[in-house]
Amino acid sequence: MDIFLMLILAVITFICGIICTLVVEFYILKIYVESAPPAKPPGKSLPQGKAELPDELINDIKEDRQHTNRQNLTQGNENLAINLTLQFLFNELRNAERVRLWMYRKLNNEFKELLTQTTTGRLFDSVQ
Repeated sequence: MDIFLMLILAVITFICGIICTLVVEFYILKIYVESAPPAKPPGKSLPQGKAELPDELINDIKEDRQHTNRQNLTQGNENLAINLTLQFLFNELRNAERVRLWMYRKLNNEFKELLTQTTTGRLFDSVQ
């Protein structure tokens, strides 16, 4: 019986510790949020030009509208959909630092691969 009482006491103590920890964390967070200075309105944002589709995509859209049958409505639009999606993402994320770094890394890897694994790379090595 003594072990059972010790086990119950340990569980109750554990639960009380969890509750006390959560109360203290909530109190500290509340004080931190209340004492924070008010947020300033954002400064001038970067001027962004009007997003425009390239002429090739506009021509593809016009051709797709003219030549689409009811039977072929779901066929052949995959490349156009991918191009439009990538164009949208480029226009939205071209000023993001994370995307720019990712693009630089991708280009760097592609150039390294080009120089090491293709005949063009061997040609450049022989010229040097």
